[in-house]
Amino acid sequence: MRKRYYLLLLVFNIPFLLEAQSNKISIDAQLDVKNRSIEICQDIFYVNESDSVLNHIYLHNWANAYKDRTTPLSKRLIENYDKSLYFARLKKRGYSKIDSIYSDTQTIQYQVLQDSVDVLKLTLHQPLHPRDSISIKARYTVKVPLDIFTRYGYNPNNYNLRFWYLAPAVYSNHWEVMNNLDMDDLYINPTYYHINFKVPIGYTLNSDLNQETTILENHILYQLKGKNRTDIELNIQLNRNYATYDSKPTQVVTNLPSKNLTVNIKTDVLSRQLDFIENFLGVYPHEKILVSDITYLKNPVYGL
Repeated sequence: MRKRYYLLLLVFNIPFLLEAQSNKISIDAQLDVKNRSIEICQDIFYVNESDSVLNHIYLHNWANAYKDRTTPLSKRLIENYDKSLYFARLKKRGYSKIDSIYSDTQTIQYQVLQDSVDVLKLTLHQPLHPRDSISIKARYTVKVPLDIFTRYGYNPNNYNLRFWYLAPAVYSNHWEVMNNLDMDDLYINPTYYHINFKVPIGYTLNSDLNQETTILENHILYQLKGKNRTDIELNIQLNRNYATYDSKPTQVVTNLPSKNLTVNIKTDVLSRQLDFIENFLGVYPHEKILVSDITYLKNPVYGL
């Protein structure tokens, strides 16, 4: 939600300042293009910043929203007269298969909320007191759906990933549990992310995180880091069409088509747009911003 507004004014969106948080998420992921899936090992360092004692923690599992015709996402699309997911064959759908969730070598019991297959309820072994923390480890597989339902997912040689990992819900006197309804509005606390993502040789990963790459025998390892982040959007593609513009004060990573202008002219235009937005809204809190054609198509701006 936050990044979407900023992009709507850049081309064009409105951000608001992020508060520092202590939550951390570490992910080791590997893309399996043959099976159209992602193998994930994830660590969640969760801090109870409320004044309540917590006996449960809720995790958003939005990758599971594409599982079948009974999900809140499928019902929502039907309300909009979109039957694509409701009648989709199994091979076109996606899901999240949980292998294990544990803490300190102890298995954590979890359950899927009734009528909400995209939310997990974890029962803690011990109450989590205010300002205390817990480290939760999860192993799971995400089957990436075709992108015909929400534009996020797979199309030939291209993976557009958003809401693809487990994300803890926010507790503010009560749990702010949300379903994936294709609104791009997941509410989570700003978090520190450290992601190691392996993709096959020949594929390129695009993001707005700080990244380093290492070439392995059969894969390329992308090491991604970002702090005070609420939404990690990634693009993995075989035929690269993203470009990075060294605009000031923020680099822009985008695959939006543009007129036949030189790189220098495009960079200058972006810098002036960013400067205009900064004067009215303040500095964007990150070094880079990802502007995908999906974001623009879902939030088109006319008349500019």
